[in-house]
Amino acid sequence: MKHTPGPWRVEDHTKNGFEVWAPCGPTGSLRVASTGYAETFDQANAHLIAAAPDLYNFTKAIENVVMNSGHNLCSTATEEERTEFISGIINAWNNGGFASICKLQVAG
Repeated sequence: MKHTPGPWRVEDHTKNGFEVWAPCGPTGSLRVASTGYAETFDQANAHLIAAAPDLYNFTKAIENVVMNSGHNLCSTATEEERTEFISGIINAWNNGGFASICKLQVAG
């Protein structure tokens, strides 16, 4: 699946809402979305949209760890094992992103 790579950024146009922009070429930008309104939820929505590339990378990293672990976390893991796994994923992401998650090992 192809998508517009990040980082995406939010611009606040105060009375005219929020826009989400992505890099395009060496110096350009591409508008990905525009809320058209300046309500609080429009700002939250714009930031959620802007996080899409990071969220995609996060889920692909988790998929990579699970698929390469040889362990079925859904059916055979205990609640404690699942909680430990999820905590490890979150900590790895917070401390180094995609590359850190890919280094995780899942006991199985």
